[in-house]
Amino acid sequence: MQKYGILIHDWPAVIGSDFCAQVIETGPECTKLKKGDYVYGVCRIGQRAYSPFQETFLVDEDLVFKVEGALTPAQASTIAVGAITSAFGIIVGAKVPLPAPGAKAPERDEWLIVLGGSGTVGHYAIQIGRLCGYKVAASCSASNKSVAMGFGAQATINNRATPEEQAAEVKSITGGKYSIVFDASGLSHEAAAKMLEATTASPKYYTTVESNQHDMPAGVTSYYVLIAKLGQDDELGKQVNEGTKKMIPSLQAHVVSGALTPLEPEVYSGTGFESLVKALGDFGEGKTKGKVTAAFVSAWTLVHRHVASHGPVAVARKAVMLNSWFYSLASAVLLGLMFMPQYEHAARRIYHLSKFYEYVDVLGVRAGGGEIELHFAVHHLTTPYLTYVRVLYYSEGWKAVAAPNALHHVLMYAYFGGVGALRSVLPVTGTIQLLLGLGGEAWLLWKKRVDGEQPLWPHGFAVSLFGIYFVLWLRELRQKASIKGKVAKFKSA
Repeated sequence: MQKYGILIHDWPAVIGSDFCAQVIETGPECTKLKKGDYVYGVCRIGQRAYSPFQETFLVDEDLVFKVEGALTPAQASTIAVGAITSAFGIIVGAKVPLPAPGAKAPERDEWLIVLGGSGTVGHYAIQIGRLCGYKVAASCSASNKSVAMGFGAQATINNRATPEEQAAEVKSITGGKYSIVFDASGLSHEAAAKMLEATTASPKYYTTVESNQHDMPAGVTSYYVLIAKLGQDDELGKQVNEGTKKMIPSLQAHVVSGALTPLEPEVYSGTGFESLVKALGDFGEGKTKGKVTAAFVSAWTLVHRHVASHGPVAVARKAVMLNSWFYSLASAVLLGLMFMPQYEHAARRIYHLSKFYEYVDVLGVRAGGGEIELHFAVHHLTTPYLTYVRVLYYSEGWKAVAAPNALHHVLMYAYFGGVGALRSVLPVTGTIQLLLGLGGEAWLLWKKRVDGEQPLWPHGFAVSLFGIYFVLWLRELRQKASIKGKVAKFKSA
């Protein structure tokens, strides 16, 4: 919400979603809450009067939990989004009955698959699955296996494997005894499709927190959790409101009984919005891509200082040339993989990771004594964010972004490797790839806006970056043309 302006309905915007707060006033028709009660829940997301990052805000009494038992306000503030989202995915979307408060369903000889089992939604999905009697297998990275197991999963799946490999692992673990796949990450629809294709159990359900609709194998019922519609008055909003209203009493009772346990929050000392800003900043800095970018900037600074003090590194230019040949060939292979359906998932991940590998190119050029132009620097620093949003997170139409870029890299790095004949081609391919990216994303943004489809923000984000790249690219071409003209005049004199 803060970075991209998504899920905002009122301006100026007040952000936030999960909350725990004390009631200071009630309306005349409020019968369930009284002044002094502590409540927690999910706000009407993006609606300023209901957003929690302010001193006072509104809540709907039918759509909040009451803090009861040994639950602390800090713990309560971590529950609602994860618990309600998971309940919609499993209880509503897959039509699994939620046991009555104080009860637990009999053990089933059946598994529930949770994709993204180490996150907040995964935490509650695993617990709700166990509460409903299922054995639970959760996907996560190897480093988070202990986290998912600690949440209650009985087995884990490597989410770094290909969709086919993940499906095979699930079948091996479960013996094919599963019919529900809940994607708590919103990033794993391809793996979910392969898993549901591999089981003969029925009826089959695919439920997800992602709003984009994807084709699933025949016989699979798909359900999309739209928690962001909570509190809205359109048809979908009313469905979410009614479903939340029905589930909250049971979920609240299961929290009080200890069947659903909260995540342990990291509490920041201090009060006021300064502490909130610090907490959000620390959270953002903990993301992997932030760490990688910071590490690159540190490495570049060290290389730059070394060259400034001691001159170019002797082997750097040779290393850059060899790396250029390698990356040209690798880009050609990657371009081929993009158009092989069986490797599409792997191609998306490799393409995204390749943008971090390109940092090596920047370091090599500087180590060899070369200067880093503005377009070169901005492009290399920001493309990992572009590919994360438009290739990994939201992949519709990703090849239109990735394929022209990969082709340009085949030619560009071959030129860097010594194929001088390609020099005149590069301004053309460089311009074409940027125009295709900018035009394609602008067209998708316009079409989705006209058709009333969501989400719009990935295309808006991509248009912004492509626009910056294109302006800087034209600037670079003009500078090179100006230098070439001056050289020509000097020679003719």
